[in-house]
Parts: sequence; C-alpha cells; structure tokens
Amino acid sequence: DLTDSLFPSWQEKFVMDYKFEERQQLRFSVYDLDSSSARLSDHDYLGSIEVSLAEIVASQSKGFSRKLQGRGGTIHIISEELTELHLLWKREGAELSEELLKHHIINVEITR
Repeated sequence: DLTDSLFPSWQEKFVMDYKFEERQQLRFSVYDLDSSSARLSDHDYLGSIEVSLAEIVASQSKGFSRKLQGRGGTIHIISEELTELHLLWKREGAELSEELLKHHIINVEITR
C-alpha cells in the first residue's frame, strides 16, 4: 500500500507464459484506490496502456517504457526469461521425453 503522495511509485511482479506463435495483448490500467470498495468505478482512473507481450519481450535488455494514456504517469516493464525443463514419462512403452516450458517474469514499475 502507498500512503497519500502526489508522486507515487511502485512495482509489481508476475509470471506469464509467452507463446511466440500467438498475439498476447495486455492492458495495464492504473487506479487511485481511496476506499476498500472492490468496484473500480468507485476509484479514480489514472491511466492505461495496451501492449503486446511480444513488444515487452523484444525490449528485454533495456525495458519497455510508455506514458500512460489518461491523467499521466509512466509505466516501465522489464521482462526476464525463465525456462523450465520437465521430464515426462509416457505411460505406454515407458518412454522418457522432455518438455521445455518458457515463462517470462514481468516486472512492472509505475511512476507519476
């Protein structure tokens, strides 16, 4: 939680599956929450952006930055690849196979 500030800054991290062959469109919306209400319409809308996950992944080394559309502020997103190798047993014939799963850790920083 942030205390009242005219220049808030915060970070959030989450993991997403990146599917190279699919267009994965993301929307980041930022609100100023002034109460415990779960309805977004009860809070102040600050801004948003829409971006594809591919755009974020492509700017991995330097990060992705864009101004929020709305009342201002900037969103800075850094992507870090996280790969997992899973060994899978096939039941019939007892074959061992490998499956490489790619995830991306998405670190979002928002400043006003």
